[in-house]
Amino acid sequence: MYKNKELEIQKEKEKSQKYLEIAGVILVVIDSNQKVSLINKKGSAVLEYEQQEIIGKNWFDNFLPAKIKNEARGIFNKLMEGEIEPVEYIEGIVLTKSGEERIISWHNTIIKDKEGNIISALSSGEDITEKKKAEAELEKHRYHLEELIEKRTAQLEAANKQLQQEITDRKLAEELQKESEIRYSILVENARDGVILIKNGLLEFINKAMAEITGYTIEELKGKPLMDIIVPESRELAAQRYELSHVNKKPPSVYEGKIQGKDGMIKDVEVSTSYIQYNNKPSLMAIVRDMTEHKKLEEELQKDEKIESLGILAGGIAHDFNNLLTTITGNLSLAELYIKPNTHIFKLLKAVERASQQASHLTHQLLTFSRGGLPIKKALSISKLLKEDVNFALSGSNVRCEFSIPNDLWWAEIDESQITQAIDNLIINANQAMPEGGLIEVCAENIMIKPEDNLPLKKAKYVKILVKDYGIGIKEEYLQKIFDPFFTTKEKGSGLGLAITYSIIKKHGGNISVESQEGMGTTFYIYLPALKREIFEMEHVEEEKLYPGKWKILFMDDQESIRDMVGEMLITLGYTVEFAREGDEAIELYENAKESGHPFDAVVLDLTVPGGMGGEEANEKIHKIDPKVKAIVSSGYSNDPVMSDCKHYGFSGVVEKPYEIQKLSETLCKVIKGTEETIGQKK
Repeated sequence: MYKNKELEIQKEKEKSQKYLEIAGVILVVIDSNQKVSLINKKGSAVLEYEQQEIIGKNWFDNFLPAKIKNEARGIFNKLMEGEIEPVEYIEGIVLTKSGEERIISWHNTIIKDKEGNIISALSSGEDITEKKKAEAELEKHRYHLEELIEKRTAQLEAANKQLQQEITDRKLAEELQKESEIRYSILVENARDGVILIKNGLLEFINKAMAEITGYTIEELKGKPLMDIIVPESRELAAQRYELSHVNKKPPSVYEGKIQGKDGMIKDVEVSTSYIQYNNKPSLMAIVRDMTEHKKLEEELQKDEKIESLGILAGGIAHDFNNLLTTITGNLSLAELYIKPNTHIFKLLKAVERASQQASHLTHQLLTFSRGGLPIKKALSISKLLKEDVNFALSGSNVRCEFSIPNDLWWAEIDESQITQAIDNLIINANQAMPEGGLIEVCAENIMIKPEDNLPLKKAKYVKILVKDYGIGIKEEYLQKIFDPFFTTKEKGSGLGLAITYSIIKKHGGNISVESQEGMGTTFYIYLPALKREIFEMEHVEEEKLYPGKWKILFMDDQESIRDMVGEMLITLGYTVEFAREGDEAIELYENAKESGHPFDAVVLDLTVPGGMGGEEANEKIHKIDPKVKAIVSSGYSNDPVMSDCKHYGFSGVVEKPYEIQKLSETLCKVIKGTEETIGQKK
């Protein structure tokens, strides 16, 4: 279980690190041992260290000044023990590599595991050192100015209060205006957020950050109508709030909106407004914060959470359903051995078998949502898979496909069944979008992802796949929802197809996105991590056949119907078989057989046994009895990656539920003879 916990934490780390690197603020994760488990590039840059110099170090001993670290450590310990709630916003000090103290405005929260235990703290922060210096400088100016005003006022009143009153007021106003301009100039020019001043609906003042957000120069923005940079659907709301300000009604001071840059790109922004005096005239000041990347990250996290929640339910259903299918499919394959081909009964059995295979396909769709649906990968030609799968999916359709795939397209390490399922879902959608017939374009190319590509992918080689149709298209308001589970606009749709595709691509370490215009068609873009084709060879794939033998097999499964069915299979093949319901019973049978001098040639262990010892733990204990045991893991669902990397967990082979007599006998033969190999493995 400790291994499982470590794997779960590692997966969460990798998932979190991907989003940390694209964040525009400092992001730090500190575990319960006070050590830094994650930090993004922004955070390491502020501390003047490389990321690897920070990860694993005690945060309080290495990166906080001595004067505050003990107090901060005490607060952190209470936070980890749940004695206090995290303070949402707080200012703190960090110590850089060069010994400089930097002031950080922190936003703090805690991270819990699935059992609700606090495992770490997440802090996002902004370096406000320069801002604090500017504020201190302004305060010093203000103090001197007040002394100056008081002194001059007293002198003028002593000389001739009545005659000099107008002059005094004018000078005071000029000094105050000058001080105000100095203060705002320092703050505005050092601000990371956009700042604009609006008079009569026109942009009167624009800071450098606002120019960067919109892509215009300051000169291009000055004098431009405010509504020109606001997207059409947000203009009415902006106009209403601007009007409320002019009639002394207070609109919300902070709200969200969308603006359109010079390049046409739409950005999500958070706007804070207030009225100030500018050039002796009232003006509306707006502070504009770019929230585009934050929104994208938030949407991705919400989408992943939805799919993970559904996966908990789907995985449980799939496990029980797979056990039923294993019994049905196995008995069908047995029945076919006793019936002559081309008979009416044989044809009926084949029809039932096809229906079982369709049910198995449905189970695989459910497994895609569960953690047990981890890809079982092998190296494959993406080019071959695309051509075969698309042509098969469109057989009998009035839609044709044009391929544009280079001969040197890289291979990828993928789960063939899952990627085929993902491509099928896209082709089915494209086909349904063109009921009168039409054209689908399928293109692929080799690309290298770079940081400037602005994709949520690490720098590496990828195969980029494009699936484009010229159908009815997708409404703009639906584009952000199409990958959500159960979202559909079709009368008979389940809303699972694209959600499944999204989950498959994400579990392969890739990315999927969509572009569409109503009435013009839809284009999906898929990115899959690539391998060089020339370093792989294809192994010869034998046709399915039976592998009889005289071997002695131990079979463990908690389902009596599955034990009965497998017993019939193995006896038919000439094997000797003994059964166990769960791990303790399997260990006892294995040890007794070894001591009697008639050991088992192989054991087949069900990975998940509700209320009993499962296959992974049983295999570990059997290995202590016999390190040379040949164990095969069997499952249709698992919360662990054992099925995708069985050898890492001490198994010699894997057989997925539901399985037929041919697949079971082939796996047993290969494991016992020591010939178990993976097609497409490195040479």
